Amino acid sequence: MRRIFFVTLFALMLTVQNFCGAAATIDEAIFNGDENLKYPIVRTGNATVDAKINRVIDGILNNFVMGVRTDRREHGIDIHIMNTSYAVMCNDAGGSDILSILLTDYKYGRNGAAHPLTKTHTLNFKLSTGELLDTNYLAQQISLEDISRKLEAYNAASEEPWKLSDDALPLKSYPEGFYFDENLHLHILFQRGEIAHFGRGVLDFDMNE
Repeated sequence: MRRIFFVTLFALMLTVQNFCGAAATIDEAIFNGDENLKYPIVRTGNATVDAKINRVIDGILNNFVMGVRTDRREHGIDIHIMNTSYAVMCNDAGGSDILSILLTDYKYGRNGAAHPLTKTHTLNFKLSTGELLDTNYLAQQISLEDISRKLEAYNAASEEPWKLSDDALPLKSYPEGFYFDENLHLHILFQRGEIAHFGRGVLDFDMNE
């Protein structure tokens, strides 16, 4: 009986170790049957963790679609192009227990706008718990001063009109956009128009370069 108990316990320990250090399976889905609205479904092998992660993703898609409907119904904006896309940047790279996903939504209306409206959501989760990592986690990885120095170097090497906005530096708080890539490099990401001219697009800084 004791031997059976220890064999069972050892098998359980292996299962826990494999779960805690395993990459997730990412399946592609389309939102409400619209092939333009693609999003990831994350499967870790733990239903509780899966629900926490996928609830966040579902929330972003729902908010985007509801926002487009509000534009049309309440503001009379004819949104004739809308889509979403995603990219998995880090999936337990190096046994990091981190899943980083970029989920981008895009909409464009017939209202004479020079540029479409886009937002890239940077989603970082702990695979073992489903916890969404926020700016408190970012503050543990890098100082605000180091991020500012990276932006200052970019600004010094840029010409008008691609320099940063006058009030971009010094940074007063941690940026919300960050993710990790397959080499576990930390990236800081700023939305289109957030700290520079809208036409400059998304700014993505690799903090390990």
